[in-house]
Amino acid sequence: MSSSTQSTDMENGSDESTFKILLATDCHLGYEDSTSKSHRKDSFTTFEEILQLASKNNVDFILLGGDLFHDCKPPQNVILQCIKMMKEYCLGSRPINFQFLTDPESVLSSYPPRVNYEDPDINIAIPIFTIHGNHDNPSFEYTSTLDILVASGLINYFGKLPDLNKITIVPIILKKGNTHIAIYGISYIGEQRLSRLFNQERVVFLRPKNIKNCINILVIHQNRAKHTRNGNIPDDKLPGFFDIVFWGHEHECIAEPELISNGEDEYHIIQQGSSVATSICEGEAKIKHVGLLTIKGTSWNYKPIKLQTIRPLLYESIYIPEIINQEYCEPSPEGICEYVDDYIENTMFPQVKNYITGHPEQPQEPLIRVKLVYAEDSQKFDTMQLTRKYCDRVANPKDIIVFRKKKPTDNLNRMNFDGDAAAALAECFRQNEPDQDWTYAVQNGIQKFFETTDNKLRVLSVLGMNEALDRCIKTMDDDAFASILQHQIGKTINYFKGRTIQLNPEVYREEIIAYQRQRTADNADDEMREVQTMLDDRDAREKLKETQISNQIDYDNDEVIEVIAPTTKARGRGSRGGRGSRARKPTTSRGRGEKNALDITTITSTPKKAASTSSTKVTKAVQDRFTQPSIKRGNTRSSLIGIHASQSQRLSDSSDSD
Repeated sequence: MSSSTQSTDMENGSDESTFKILLATDCHLGYEDSTSKSHRKDSFTTFEEILQLASKNNVDFILLGGDLFHDCKPPQNVILQCIKMMKEYCLGSRPINFQFLTDPESVLSSYPPRVNYEDPDINIAIPIFTIHGNHDNPSFEYTSTLDILVASGLINYFGKLPDLNKITIVPIILKKGNTHIAIYGISYIGEQRLSRLFNQERVVFLRPKNIKNCINILVIHQNRAKHTRNGNIPDDKLPGFFDIVFWGHEHECIAEPELISNGEDEYHIIQQGSSVATSICEGEAKIKHVGLLTIKGTSWNYKPIKLQTIRPLLYESIYIPEIINQEYCEPSPEGICEYVDDYIENTMFPQVKNYITGHPEQPQEPLIRVKLVYAEDSQKFDTMQLTRKYCDRVANPKDIIVFRKKKPTDNLNRMNFDGDAAAALAECFRQNEPDQDWTYAVQNGIQKFFETTDNKLRVLSVLGMNEALDRCIKTMDDDAFASILQHQIGKTINYFKGRTIQLNPEVYREEIIAYQRQRTADNADDEMREVQTMLDDRDAREKLKETQISNQIDYDNDEVIEVIAPTTKARGRGSRGGRGSRARKPTTSRGRGEKNALDITTITSTPKKAASTSSTKVTKAVQDRFTQPSIKRGNTRSSLIGIHASQSQRLSDSSDSD
């Protein structure tokens, strides 16, 4: 399929077959920096600008890449303000000129299952389609704030994955005139899990087979930059049939689309970055944009739009030993402080004017950060003097200066944990920069520590601890550690269930060590799946809370006792099954387009195309949900033909759409 990033005949987008889409991601509504109250409204100021741009450019819809909210449980005033803005800019009598062809029940998280602009009780002028990110990720026991917006009729929420053991992604098929687009969504899940599913070919993309020409868009919210092994999704390993990959989660803005070569195929990645800075770092300091995506037929054009309401942010890093060696300052704390003060006043502040756009809503007080890398403690100084001087001129006076000690020559992976275990674990925290996700360094350090030290875990597993840490930080699952602890204690006691052993201290320790060795020898993937399934299962975790492990082990007089453990059964998210098809009353469409039943082709995550043409049928449940139109019109019906999950080659009879 041909694609283009330059198309002058689509600039105005007035053609009846031309889609105009505003792309934005990582709005982080409700973000607050605890160090200052001056920029707590920044996220809403910029979000309103985004909505105004959508209205000004007369777009067909807004496509968001996740993290609409900064918290999975934002305060009520944040939700209220978001609803007010969406009602002001997204409601109205403007006609919707494109058709939604996919069965909503198979792709949208809504009840009743329908796209919001087909609700006869709501007048939608600008539809919003969004996936969730790691910040607004609905953890196992919470209703997502996005679900509340769906129930309010303000957004269309897709990309929510009910089964994390095997992912089948149904696209949103939209039609405008002679132009078709297919939008696939992968909301945030743990990168290591998703990477493993990709490697095991357990990510399946369903493709429309009876549409000859279609632009395929993937919306994804995952790490693109590599932090750890399997801690990101490689941008050159995605299936080659995509034309555009809209990448959320990465906050650094790359204004122009990047061409990625994937063997025989090529696709473009659009990484807009966040629309508000949530950390003061080098990546956030770049000019922020949203984008206008125009699609007609098999051609597309992307135009970056510079945001005008972004608070100026300047970031610099100074290596203190170097400025001392260059004799730019005296080696004393006072001399270094004087140099830094002069650098802020005469080098950084003059640059602020380059970020001022003249927009009446743009905050004027900049965010300024100077990272000072020192080699000796004598090179540090008291920053209070600079805080007092700039308290009325910057938005973050309390943390203008951050100190970082020069890293040792050896990196974390080559450290000897046996020498000083406490220092080694502390280094996991210390060496990670504030613009990185600190959990990755900590998790690697914890795993390395217990791999090399003599102090082995006996009941808890490293995998369980790291998964709990990941849930606690990324999804605010405060009970994750308690659940892991209760689950693995119960698992250990279950090991002794029904056994009659002599429980003196030495024998007991030997039995625990033997059981730990047995668990370590087992497949780590199985252990991780068990932990993740348990953490995903609300009912199982509630039972763990209710279970009181009150068994007493008496070591006196070498007494022989029987240890009986409470039993729990974790069903796991995957065992619940999908929703059955529901009988629905016909609804009225307000004349916004007819539904077409679709044939689809199954494509796995494997990017390399195979020569096999073996085929099998897709499950009937998926068939029914995918092909059933949300509004029944006439007697249009068609069958669904699938390709075997291990096959990534497109069939010749659908080659016109490639």
